[in-house]
Amino acid sequence: MGMFATLFGAGANAGTRPGPGFSALLEQHAVLGMLKQIVLAQRVPGDITQWDCDMDRGLLILGDGFKARPQMIGSGSAEKNSWLWPWANRLLGPPLKYQQDVLQLKALGEEQGIPEFTSKELQFGSRLQAEHLALIAAGICGRHGLVRTSSTLAYGTVHSWFTLSDMLPLTAAECHAGNLVAAIRRAAACCPVNQRRMVEHFFSQLELAAQPEPEALVVSLPEGGTLRLSFDRKERISAISLDGQSVPVAAPQ
Repeated sequence: MGMFATLFGAGANAGTRPGPGFSALLEQHAVLGMLKQIVLAQRVPGDITQWDCDMDRGLLILGDGFKARPQMIGSGSAEKNSWLWPWANRLLGPPLKYQQDVLQLKALGEEQGIPEFTSKELQFGSRLQAEHLALIAAGICGRHGLVRTSSTLAYGTVHSWFTLSDMLPLTAAECHAGNLVAAIRRAAACCPVNQRRMVEHFFSQLELAAQPEPEALVVSLPEGGTLRLSFDRKERISAISLDGQSVPVAAPQ
């Protein structure tokens, strides 16, 4: 685990509240990023939470020997409730070849005035979590793999996020109804954004036509069947049904 496990340093800024640019990007990339995590877990043999790294070959090793080329996005500390970008950690940050994706994100932040991508450290809260940053990174950088690793260090537990630069795109078979619904449920549970726009982006990215109704979206799925999402007055997902059968909105822990 070595260098990746020790990336996170001490200290954090006082509370960070996401701006409109960040929230718009989260709407755009949240559900597809969740789908990428779900599919990666299905591709990896064994327990995906078990990991190691081969620094000589530049590989992250997941489960029972699944190898991938990582780009480090950053690390979050559960105890400090904060996030540190790898480019901000000059002492323990990984080599630049493992920071290409995160530096692309930083450049976007500088160009478009998105301080969440340019501040060295961020404080987590109900509207900003590590997963939000990772989901956006995978989308902006066009990566098809996204994974979180966990390490227990002397000062607590650190969760590190990586995009995977050599993952193949999602296949049509992997974008089946069960995976789509699971991704939507996970995004709805953790992303405090306009969830109607969030799923509209998702269906557009998958080239699925969504039929709008005043308080719902209805999608005909490629393998047959119909997915219906209902929304409350705040545009949060309030109900999900697949082929007329109700599906709980809350994602399993």
